[in-house]
Amino acid sequence: MRPDWWADEVAKLLRAATDPRWRVREMVAAALQRLLAADWDPTVVALLGWVRNEDPLVVRAAVAAVAEPPLLTDPERVRAAGDLQRRALE
Repeated sequence: MRPDWWADEVAKLLRAATDPRWRVREMVAAALQRLLAADWDPTVVALLGWVRNEDPLVVRAAVAAVAEPPLLTDPERVRAAGDLQRRALE
């Protein structure tokens, strides 16, 4: 990962999360899962912002990203994912 590119790349994913093509939206969730696997903490922080977005497709991408069992390898990640999903429902 290139830390100097991180914010720009996440911003691109945010824009793509509302793409009218469902396959693009699915790839956003998959890309977010890869980001979570590589660098969990800053990605979860970014996704906490996504769940406050007014567009349900953005919220859906964030929720789908943390709903990947291989990423939930410890109780702290499970709690963070559950918290993100609870906030999305609010």
